[in-house]
Amino acid sequence: YQMPPTNIKSRDYVFYAQNAVMFPENAEYYEGIEGSKLGYTYNANHTLVALAKQGNMELIVVALDSTGKDQKYEDMATLLDYCFARYETMTLRAKELQTMEVPIASIERPTDMVEVAADEDYTFVVPLGTAKSSLEIRYNIPDLYKSERTVDPSFSVYGSNGELLFSAPLSYTIQPVERPAEAAPTES
Repeated sequence: YQMPPTNIKSRDYVFYAQNAVMFPENAEYYEGIEGSKLGYTYNANHTLVALAKQGNMELIVVALDSTGKDQKYEDMATLLDYCFARYETMTLRAKELQTMEVPIASIERPTDMVEVAADEDYTFVVPLGTAKSSLEIRYNIPDLYKSERTVDPSFSVYGSNGELLFSAPLSYTIQPVERPAEAAPTES
């Protein structure tokens, strides 16, 4: 980037980006990189963190301990190529998830009810070719909440081999339980 003269400096300044993955004219260029950061420390050696997008899938890659100045680009490309070739995104629509009511304090005589539901769609990464029907959804919701402070509903998605693929919180509202008005005591 060339910055023109300013009211303080009378000459142009040229700024160079050292991150070769961002520019098509470089051999290290990787299509789909939306942002990245280079680094070096004595302990981590050469490092690179990048965000890459192909289709509707975004991945973050972190390459650490790359042995040479250019090795981090090769490490990044190897990791991204592997993931983009073997994974895809899947979306669970909010309407595909269960809506539940859970009492607070007592099942027999609750003080409030927690209404749990998904209010958004969830997109996550799965192995390529995964059928939605092969997924298992487990709700992390108890039969009873002890108090409003313990309300923390969520769900997890597991693959056919039992591996955890995704986990997210669910939305909830707390509604007071309406009780019929008690009859006034009669005098005898």
